[in-house]
Amino acid sequence: EDVAEAKEKLATARARAGSLLKDAEAYTEVFSKGDKRYFRARFAGLRESSAELACKELQKSKMSCFAVRN
Repeated sequence: EDVAEAKEKLATARARAGSLLKDAEAYTEVFSKGDKRYFRARFAGLRESSAELACKELQKSKMSCFAVRN
């Protein structure tokens, strides 16, 4: 529910995934569910294989992650 928290998650993810996310574009995306606004933490600009590797690395650190095609 907090944009600052979403940005913190992006920084944490980048640190934990190391070079796998170094060239990825980090951004937040706003969405609503009911009366609440939420912020998704996302990375863009990765090849499919790089995105999958980054997710596996993040999941080892107990971070939720999934790769989607844009």
